[in-house]
Amino acid sequence: MLVDGQLCTRCNAIVPSSANFWGICGQKLNKRVWSPFDFGNAAATTIRMPDLDQMHRRATTSIASVAEREAKPPHASRRPPTRAQFIVPPSNALSPVSRLSDIAGVALPLFAILLWSLSLRFVDVRHMTDLGLVSVLPASIIAALIILTLSFCMVLNRQKQRVPVILLHLALLIFMLYGITTLVEQAPRFATVYRHAGYTDYIMRTGTVNPALDAYFNWPGFFILSAFLTQIAGYHDILSYAAWAPVFFNLIYLAPMYVIFTTAS
Repeated sequence: MLVDGQLCTRCNAIVPSSANFWGICGQKLNKRVWSPFDFGNAAATTIRMPDLDQMHRRATTSIASVAEREAKPPHASRRPPTRAQFIVPPSNALSPVSRLSDIAGVALPLFAILLWSLSLRFVDVRHMTDLGLVSVLPASIIAALIILTLSFCMVLNRQKQRVPVILLHLALLIFMLYGITTLVEQAPRFATVYRHAGYTDYIMRTGTVNPALDAYFNWPGFFILSAFLTQIAGYHDILSYAAWAPVFFNLIYLAPMYVIFTTAS
């Protein structure tokens, strides 16, 4: 390795930088900055030798910097930050108020359906007036519907709405409003049920339709499906499950209503 030294222009001797005299000719060192015109001077001139190790390190660093710059895609360093880099992830920890609201959103509808179920034994349809079924409903059933309604409003008022909890409220409300007649009455009371039962029974007995018998047989798809489901389930007629038709139809209405409201909003 070459060290930082001095070169004599007379005898071409090299001595360390700290020397004051040349080792061969014995001349005193003239420690000044060297220039090319000093070769014609008889006095000894000091020449500072370059440090090759330092030059090698600088060259290696420059080559590495150029290689790293070429490896990066163009404008990579000037790429603007994305929006996701500015979004602070929300905390997963729930506050006590939010946790209590989640519990209440499930506990209140369950309490309402329990209170409603226990109150059905106090309903006596024999004392029903012209007001209909509401005239014989006890106050506890009305209270259960109010509790369910208030719970539904509380769930909707939350900042983060939970769709399963909302669907639970809707399903219980449909069951409590349309299923109560099936549970408190011994037989369906609407004449339409018995008419549909007759059309279905005719198809089950004969295996065909007769448009000349009634106009309903001009579009018998619904009655054919009813006859098929009745035979598959093992029933003799549709009166065994026809009373639950209002509950079934209102439940399947939830799907198109959900699509309509989510599209419109």
